[in-house]
Amino acid sequence: MSAIEGFVPCEVIQCFHTYLDFCYIAHMSAFTQSTLDQLDNTLKHFHTHRVIFQQLGVQDPTPSH
Repeated sequence: MSAIEGFVPCEVIQCFHTYLDFCYIAHMSAFTQSTLDQLDNTLKHFHTHRVIFQQLGVQDPTPSH
């Protein structure tokens, strides 16, 4: 993360950090209810932070299918 700090908005770093947290939790070898709650909470935070890519024009807010 420190490699991109200062080059991208802090919201992008927050989004990447949350994504990496989600990946870390998802790759655990055993899951408990607490682990699943952490995973769900992290996913919610990711969806909150991901809007920065729409605001920057990186992702179209209305994807076409």
